[in-house]
Amino acid sequence: MKSTIKILSFALVVAATSFLPNQTAAQEMAMKKDNMKKGDMKMKSASKEMAMKTKGVLKPSGKYNNDKQVFIKSVIAMDYSDKTAKSATFPLLQGWTAKGEKTWYIITESSDYEDAKKLGVNFSPVMKYAIGTQAVQNVTMGNDGKIKFKGTVDFSPVRVLIQGSPKAFPPTTFIPGAVGDADYSPLIVMPNKVVYNAPQLVNKSGVQDRVISIDYDAMTIKILVSDGYYDGKAKFYHLVTDASDPLPAAIENAIYAPRLKFLPQFGKNTLADKSVNRGFALVANGETGIDNPGRQGLVSTIIDGGLEPINVFQQDPQNDNKETNNYSAMWDAHVF
Repeated sequence: MKSTIKILSFALVVAATSFLPNQTAAQEMAMKKDNMKKGDMKMKSASKEMAMKTKGVLKPSGKYNNDKQVFIKSVIAMDYSDKTAKSATFPLLQGWTAKGEKTWYIITESSDYEDAKKLGVNFSPVMKYAIGTQAVQNVTMGNDGKIKFKGTVDFSPVRVLIQGSPKAFPPTTFIPGAVGDADYSPLIVMPNKVVYNAPQLVNKSGVQDRVISIDYDAMTIKILVSDGYYDGKAKFYHLVTDASDPLPAAIENAIYAPRLKFLPQFGKNTLADKSVNRGFALVANGETGIDNPGRQGLVSTIIDGGLEPINVFQQDPQNDNKETNNYSAMWDAHVF
């Protein structure tokens, strides 16, 4: 993965999908022991076999259907054994750019309850409030049944994050490793008006920096995920894919997607507000140290070898709540 390392006070929209709620240390240890017991090769083989059975079809993998610790049921595998590269494996989908070139993407949220259940993704009804705004891209379907995207992403830039002086934060230089064009947004509106959070991660220009590996035969993609806090507890794993500003895009190893700045509404996040955004907190000057369990903050990301920021969230997915669900993956971020 292409990178250089390093990071400001901002309010922006970050697309951060939550897929695993807080785990206790015992639960995480049990998962690690289970993975070790089965063996690395067996786990890879089982995950690939599972993916091959559902190749090209997004639906619950069957592995986590009864596991309340996993929100996105289409997730194929998770690996937290490497603290510097925790990952999740998602089904990979192929679509077309406006120029007729292949692009690969994932889906993590749907605005429709039944559709979210069917696909095994998070249910986020408030995404419908983005329809009709400049924050989305309207897509069509090709004759082959695949999505035709109007906007696309340039993955060729090299991510640069150079620490400031005399203090590491804010940075002196920051360049995102991926930039969406004028028509790109991860939020797509289908012809039936269902809204998906569908970030593009691979095309002929390259691969998004969070991508660890791709299996085109099984149509799966292994992606670097981040830890976080929810309800005062750590191990709230989530995936940051896009940001509305180049600085957080560089910090969070995400796609710079300018259209997200048009999402309604900053600073509002109740059901009555008809807002897609949800507030969350980024800590600037938290504890540092690669082996420090209390590590948190943007300075740590700079000086601790590029470890992921640990974000603080105010809400988790409510996938079984059809009537009063207020979850969104679009976060109105504020640095403290």
